[in-house]
Amino acid sequence: MKAAFEKLQARFNLLENRLYAVAIDYQHYIDNNFLNNRLYELRDNVIYRLFSSNFHIHLLIRQQSEIRHRCVQMMNDGNWDIIQGMGPVHPIRDQYKKEISSIFDSLLYHIVSTFDFTSSLVNYIYAKKQDKQNNIKWTSLTRIARDVNNLLFPSSISEAILKHDQFVSKLYGYRSNIIHEKGDLNDIAVNATLGSKNSIAIGFVATPKLIKTFSELKKIAGRDVLSSVYVSFWLLNKAIDHITDLLFEIKANVQQIENPPGGILVVIDPITKEHLSVSKAYWFEEDYIKNKK
Repeated sequence: MKAAFEKLQARFNLLENRLYAVAIDYQHYIDNNFLNNRLYELRDNVIYRLFSSNFHIHLLIRQQSEIRHRCVQMMNDGNWDIIQGMGPVHPIRDQYKKEISSIFDSLLYHIVSTFDFTSSLVNYIYAKKQDKQNNIKWTSLTRIARDVNNLLFPSSISEAILKHDQFVSKLYGYRSNIIHEKGDLNDIAVNATLGSKNSIAIGFVATPKLIKTFSELKKIAGRDVLSSVYVSFWLLNKAIDHITDLLFEIKANVQQIENPPGGILVVIDPITKEHLSVSKAYWFEEDYIKNKK
């Protein structure tokens, strides 16, 4: 688990740097004034929502540990309710399922919110001056990208948005369903060993409905179940993947702008003498290309 968190934190740090890079490139290639506070605000909100998503995985694991501690205490006190049948309703297990599922639902909220702030960031980069302050949800962004009369995004960016929507729309759809139609509680798995020293393993598994939402998860699961923790890491890592790819697609697009205004700080190419953006130190493009292979 420690290794999974360390890897996630490293990927989070890379994405944070790349969010700084895209803001630097905006200033270099599109608008070199220092009055882009809204851009920095949106960038920081994307970072905050990613942090919140990561924090909720910590909460999920911590709560699982707390629940296991309670169950061990119950067994040591001679209370076997957690492993005994209690009819069609099992109040103790139902309580634990609700605790874990409420944290998992909040994780989904933060991941979806990350994409909403990302879409407002994309809008800021490409919108006309009077429209840059608009809050644009991801669903609105994709609607603009699909419009044959779309004048906001270059074709490459519209195509990128629609490509990433194949993941985001499923995430949106699932979250909308559990909010507006029917809750979908993570199930509990209990494995107890009784003897001279009682022991119990407590786990929570992602729902079949969620697994079926994402074909890749369905393929990974096969005939088995996937833990709520595994799916949490998978969802956040996927979100990082899609946002990272979108940032690099924006990078490639804005670098094609002819006669950019240039930033206050620039790097001068020793051969062409061209004034380049100082964002290079933040993109870690070599790592990105290597990991995409």
